Amino acid sequence: MPNCKSEPPAETVWLDDTGSGRADPPSERVLSIENVAKMFGVSKLSLRYYEFRGLIRRMHSLNGVPVFSWADCERLAFIIKCRKAGVKLSDLVTIIDATEDDASPLRFRTGQETAWRWSSGWSGGAG
Repeated sequence: MPNCKSEPPAETVWLDDTGSGRADPPSERVLSIENVAKMFGVSKLSLRYYEFRGLIRRMHSLNGVPVFSWADCERLAFIIKCRKAGVKLSDLVTIIDATEDDASPLRFRTGQETAWRWSSGWSGGAG
């Protein structure tokens, strides 16, 4: 059997860990508005506007500074892809609003119909 020495994986630092005694992660690894804007190639103003419209929310903070979670980044990737495909922001608000845990049946149905209308248009179906 070959002698394989592998280094242990780097420790993952979760931003919502508290009281762990760990040092803060390097600033370039924190999901700040500056780093997320650079990562996705969008402006900080766009991110703030998406927050204003309720599409993304910075729920965590590091040293009192609001930071994004990976779930926010996944949602942001979805928003950017939809915008590039021509989905109107008002339609995105409707679709994303329907995915919230506390969405009423009406909000869910409206979001579902909006998503169906867009997906039918993309696949060439009747919409």
